[in-house]
Amino acid sequence: MTVSVSWDDEGRTIIYMLFEGNWTWEEFHPVFAENLKMLDSVDHKVCFIVDMLKAKTLPSGALTKVKQVADVNHPNGGLTVYVGANPLLRALGQAFLKIYPKSAQVYPFDFAATIEEARDKIGKWQAANK
Repeated sequence: MTVSVSWDDEGRTIIYMLFEGNWTWEEFHPVFAENLKMLDSVDHKVCFIVDMLKAKTLPSGALTKVKQVADVNHPNGGLTVYVGANPLLRALGQAFLKIYPKSAQVYPFDFAATIEEARDKIGKWQAANK
C-alpha cells in the first residue's frame, strides 16, 4: 500500500501518515477513516505528520479533496505538518488558505523539510495550545 498511518509517539499525540510512490485517493480514503478512529480513541488534541518525502505524484482533484478532509474538523485534530511537499502541494496550500479561509482557521497546517523539523513545529504548537 502506498498510503499508511500509525501513531508516531507512545502518548498518542501525533499521527504519522506516509505517502509513497504514485498513491491514489482510493488508497487514501480507508487511511483517512482510520485517522478518524484514532482521533476518536483519545481525549486530547492530536497533530499529524504527513510524510510526502517518497511520494511521486499528487492525484488530480487535490484542492477539492483537501477541502473535504478539512471540513471534517474532528474536535481532537491539531496541527498538520506536511514533510517534503513538492512545490505543487505548497501552492495548493496557499490556494486553500485564500479559497477556504474559514476551513483554514480550524485546520491549521504547516510545511517542513524533515521529520525532525515537523516534530519540532508540532512540539511548539502543542506547547502554545495546552
